[in-house]
Amino acid sequence: MKRFITALVLLASISGVCILNGTVLNPEQARNAQVAEASDSKIISTKIENTPRSTTLEDSLTDILSAYSDLTIGITVVNIDNDYIYNAGYSDTAFKAASTTKVLTATYLMHQIEVGELSLQTSIGGATAETHLQRMLQNSDNTSWATLINYLGDDDIESYAHEIGMTSYAAGDYNTITTSDFAVLLTKLQKSQLISAAHRDVIYGYMQNTNNETLIPAALSTATVYHKWGMLWGNLHDVAIIEQEGHTYAVVIYTNYEGDTADMNAAQTTAIHEIIETFQNEIDTN
Repeated sequence: MKRFITALVLLASISGVCILNGTVLNPEQARNAQVAEASDSKIISTKIENTPRSTTLEDSLTDILSAYSDLTIGITVVNIDNDYIYNAGYSDTAFKAASTTKVLTATYLMHQIEVGELSLQTSIGGATAETHLQRMLQNSDNTSWATLINYLGDDDIESYAHEIGMTSYAAGDYNTITTSDFAVLLTKLQKSQLISAAHRDVIYGYMQNTNNETLIPAALSTATVYHKWGMLWGNLHDVAIIEQEGHTYAVVIYTNYEGDTADMNAAQTTAIHEIIETFQNEIDTN
């Protein structure tokens, strides 16, 4: 699917866009708003690192964010190949991350294994550590998640998160984190900077054929996608490592609707699809 690769290259080359109280602003308006209301937490700006300008994809994503103005959406994409980082929407706002942070628990578990504290065959709460890992990631089992957290220590997991650069992570408030910080975890995990490639691949193996393949994987049927979704009180998220034709990307999409209704859950799913599909379709006009 060359469209996805090219579109994500384009994604990493967008100029700034800003949202103020649900209204999409152009860059000049955004700068004025930031001067006038610099303390307003609703001001969210797109940030690009190491990238030139491309406006077509910017316009497409602006349209999506505007169309779903009832939702709070944060987007972070990292091109693992060249470390280009793209943040859009509320990427610096801490969301209730729900089950997406099971990836953090899994990574810390593997870290503890590598420093000799336990093994995948260690019995924890009546099952092996690996069984809990599989249940937690593939089935999104909260009982196994709680079992691992109790064994590893919530405070220790939070400290580990901060040490590796996930500075916004707070375990005590329903696992809150920004999309930009969650992308740090995925990027370092992919680069084997946190755990070995062998242990990383065990995690990846349980991030496929999950109990919900309707979000990012549904929009990328021919790419290799390792992902973890999460849903809690109006939050619907998906985070993924995407591999396609030798290129790799970390993608984090968080969405929130304060009303927490089934109708908006469907809209959140559609928004996630449209964000991913925008990256695919952009190449058709370039």
